[in-house]
Amino acid sequence: MENISLEKRIDELTRQLHIAHQDWEEFRHALSHDLKAPLRAVQGFSLILKEDYGSLLDEEANRIIEVIVANANKVKQQIEDLVNLSGMGAKQLNLQDVNMKELAEECLSELLTDEQRAGFEISIGTLDKCKGDVGLLKEVWLQLLKNAIRYSSKKEKPSIEINYSADATSRIYSVKDKGEGFDMEYSHKLFKIFQRLHSYEEFDGAGTGLAFVKRIILKHGGSVWAEATPNKGSCFYFSIPF
Repeated sequence: MENISLEKRIDELTRQLHIAHQDWEEFRHALSHDLKAPLRAVQGFSLILKEDYGSLLDEEANRIIEVIVANANKVKQQIEDLVNLSGMGAKQLNLQDVNMKELAEECLSELLTDEQRAGFEISIGTLDKCKGDVGLLKEVWLQLLKNAIRYSSKKEKPSIEINYSADATSRIYSVKDKGEGFDMEYSHKLFKIFQRLHSYEEFDGAGTGLAFVKRIILKHGGSVWAEATPNKGSCFYFSIPF
């Protein structure tokens, strides 16, 4: 009797998980398609209004139209980020040996022109290779380096340090900057979707990058954390198990 009861509970749990999965897929579809349609209408009609009637409107009215378009674009990007983040769990890792130093250098080259890079002090230590999904780990480097560049951009002498260490179980990589930093009291918000420690007026960004980083590193069996001081910079760490 106990075995029959256990089998029934397992069957019921399986059924509930199947329903939950279907509901989630429907939600993703709604995000991907149904919610984008009204946004496209807002963007389209706003641009028509500006192009066809902008000369008849005063400066404030034109500014309001630009705000509408900018916010519609922001929501569209947030929807795309939600869809991508929600699909991360189903993605299979393509594990291979990853040259982390080459990957970090590649990301810097994509983010900064030679002229822009000359304005930064950038140092890259010896980074051991690891076993991981090169495409996903590249996204980690891109997000962390993009943040370091963004939050250092207003400093007179911006610097970025990329380092490596190891403990008994993992390889640990870090990206350190001397930028704006943040109050560690609010560090619990860092890796949550759409959570920001700086306003849009201060720095751009959708508030999704660190959520992607956390999801990718957790998928690799590692962890991610940060240390910072307001106005003195921050250091982001992530670990990949041996």
